[in-house]
Amino acid sequence: MSGSLLVMFSLASLGLFNFEEDGLEWQIVNDTVMGGRSQAKVEKLEGGGVVFSGKVSLENNGGFASFRSKGASALLSSQGSFNLKVRGDGRAYTMDLRTSLMRGAFSWKQEIQTQAGEIQSFELPLEDFYPTSFGKKIPFMKGLAPSAVRSLGFMLYDGKGGPFRLEIIEMQYIPSNKENPKTVKELIELAISLGVPLFNRGEAEACAAIYETTLKSAVLILKERGLKIEVSKLEGEIVDADMNQDGGERAWAYRRIMDRLHNEMKEK
Repeated sequence: MSGSLLVMFSLASLGLFNFEEDGLEWQIVNDTVMGGRSQAKVEKLEGGGVVFSGKVSLENNGGFASFRSKGASALLSSQGSFNLKVRGDGRAYTMDLRTSLMRGAFSWKQEIQTQAGEIQSFELPLEDFYPTSFGKKIPFMKGLAPSAVRSLGFMLYDGKGGPFRLEIIEMQYIPSNKENPKTVKELIELAISLGVPLFNRGEAEACAAIYETTLKSAVLILKERGLKIEVSKLEGEIVDADMNQDGGERAWAYRRIMDRLHNEMKEK
């Protein structure tokens, strides 16, 4: 459905979140920072996504393993939900979000209970993340602002030792329906509002990723709705823009196509 294409906005770009090309720096954070002996690693998953695996040790008051992105500029711009597709080992993991205002052991969490060997889908609304400190829920505190999120990651802290494995096959962030663009014209306007600040602060690749997926989503929408736009010409222009190796040049190439398409849509 075209509606699903319009709302697939990820953390740094449109579409599925890419752990290798998202521009974030990923790090392992285990109980070793407190003297524990747990081990963990993150590896590329064939076909996309990542595998978070290792062994949790309860020795020396340990018991957790995690990976997360280093602090970055605002990752989210609106309320919405994380959509995950994972294959786990039957253990309960948490998705963790961190802000620049609260440091150390403070994070906002939401649990995913996996079934061993099964591919599962989870929808984690931002409003359902709850605050914790040293793993304990903080009562009477809620309401995580999207703009406050600076880091995200996954943790295993279920009180059990032993090996673990979590495949994160897909992840995307989908804004709430009330904020969804309804037309290709609105989709382009939203993409520009997200891309321009990224480009201006030197993140040209992220900007280009937003514009690229916007245009490719627009092509699908135009085909589905049968609008009188020269789709074949549009597809050719996108292919030509894809050839630019430099992120800044590619972003500008996509932007010129979007501006032309936006003007055409206004005339319809």
